[in-house]
Amino acid sequence: MCQLDDFYNYYLTSMASLGDPLIMDGKPDLANSNFKRIFRAAAEPAIAGGLGIEKGYAADAWKTADLISNVGSTAAILYMRDYVTNPDNTRELIVTNYYPCPVFSGGKVTLLQRGVGLFAIKSTDERKNLGAVVFAKWLAQENCNLNFAMQAGYLPTNKEALPKLLNNPQDVHNFKYRKLYTCMQQVYKQGTWLHLPHNSAEIQQNLEYGSKNILRAAHQQYLQEIAGGANPQQTLDKLVEESYQKLLNYKQ
Repeated sequence: MCQLDDFYNYYLTSMASLGDPLIMDGKPDLANSNFKRIFRAAAEPAIAGGLGIEKGYAADAWKTADLISNVGSTAAILYMRDYVTNPDNTRELIVTNYYPCPVFSGGKVTLLQRGVGLFAIKSTDERKNLGAVVFAKWLAQENCNLNFAMQAGYLPTNKEALPKLLNNPQDVHNFKYRKLYTCMQQVYKQGTWLHLPHNSAEIQQNLEYGSKNILRAAHQQYLQEIAGGANPQQTLDKLVEESYQKLLNYKQ
């Protein structure tokens, strides 16, 4: 039914919303009771078969209606089509709605701020280097940044442009983008911004791949044991705990 586009971001924002950092002294604090609660909330449906744990982003399964909901970034709207393609290659129009990311009971709304994708490669031609700098500065200006974001479905990176957009989503002509910005307006006013921890790429990779690999294996084991007559709830509880213990010691 649903898919988390990124387990690491799910862990990071959920822990922060409950008042705890995911990374402590350069290591993930997986023994934290809140982390175990967060892991279990995803592990139970993943092992039972309700939460997608396939490779890739939700947009891939979205195109064929193998998935009907997902938790992801605002930029994912660029890949969410307005129709699905059936097995017989026919198309069916769909209507997509956007909602604030769910928050654990007792948690606060937390907005993860990801980096931008603008970069340049240094050239031996100083004119090109200067041109890249001028372009970057131009694109980051308030009006340019705002117009670009509205056309692409992104959120502005300019500090003045962002509130201008989210306070006036009705000014956006694209209906799909307008719905997204209206949704973001709800959480922007009450949410707390969170940035990615520095130098945590290896941790992110281990948690992301580790979670999916472990839960995929547990799902297959769950199906086998249920087919053999095992009690579904007891089997699920056992596999959730085993999966958590495996993640504690996971090394890619």
